[in-house]
Amino acid sequence: MIINFAKIYEKLFKSFNIYWDTNVVKELEENWIPYLMIIKRSWIFWLVISRILVVIFIMMLMNCYLVYKNFGNNTATYVIIWILVFNILFWIYSVLSYLMRFRKIYWEKNIILKIKDLEEKLTKWDIAFERFFNQTIFNYVLLFLITIYIISNFIITWKVLKEWFWALANIALFIIQIFLASGMKKRFIDMQMDFNIITPKRVLFYNQSWMLMESQSIETRKIKTITCSYPNFIFSFFNLWNLAVSTEWDETARKEFSMFYVSNPVETVEEINSLIKEQFMLNQYLKQILKNLWIDICEWKNPENIAKIKMFLEEHGAQIKNDFNNWWDRIKKEIEEIYNIK
Repeated sequence: MIINFAKIYEKLFKSFNIYWDTNVVKELEENWIPYLMIIKRSWIFWLVISRILVVIFIMMLMNCYLVYKNFGNNTATYVIIWILVFNILFWIYSVLSYLMRFRKIYWEKNIILKIKDLEEKLTKWDIAFERFFNQTIFNYVLLFLITIYIISNFIITWKVLKEWFWALANIALFIIQIFLASGMKKRFIDMQMDFNIITPKRVLFYNQSWMLMESQSIETRKIKTITCSYPNFIFSFFNLWNLAVSTEWDETARKEFSMFYVSNPVETVEEINSLIKEQFMLNQYLKQILKNLWIDICEWKNPENIAKIKMFLEEHGAQIKNDFNNWWDRIKKEIEEIYNIK
């Protein structure tokens, strides 16, 4: 696109950034987090949005007929009709092409990924969405300009119009399309820009509501339960669930954080448990040793890394013993906090 609408939106609204997920992952990489999970809405969520598109396309075809009926057989009529036809075809192309990319990206199950690999994939995915976003806004601008022209023409010629009903019906259809298209854009933004990131220490929730971004985070050690539930009957057919992450140990202070329209929920929960499990199994001192040896937390049990750890312990035995004597109270306190020991 000649006009990069995404960059314009980012300049106007600081809470809107198509590359937000990539930027978050880069920050986590700088904090030495080797593995994580990212969860977004399933591509099947698009099927819910598609019904809006069908309605918009039908209305555009009706508008083509009403424009011909209101303006008659002249050049202006055919120009408007050709713009509407172009709008319909370009919208179909942009939506279907992006859907195929999105489906290819998110067809796989939610699994634990190396942060470097995920960063490269996210960059490609965000570039694809930026292209789709620009195409969608371009279509929206065309629709808006046509609507303005139709309304202004009605205001100028209303005294000589013979059939007011068809003219008003034409205007009403265009206005309805503008509102439907606006709602559709929000749904696509939800599908792409709402995401959840799970690390061994924290779970991050990001919710983009049109131009506004909301973020929350919880410590994995405070997670009590992860509950799966179907949003409705239709989504149960496609095996899409909502995941509710409950925190706190006191029911009176219980909080829930939700992940919407998650595919393969059972496998996803297992992966989440697998990722945060290592956080509870390893004490803080062992984590420091792994960091010094540049060993990933999720790979510390393989034979090669076990050998490296044993060699480190033999070489630094005296220092380790001294550390434990000095740090015992601190380590004991950490264990009590992790396992909620009073």
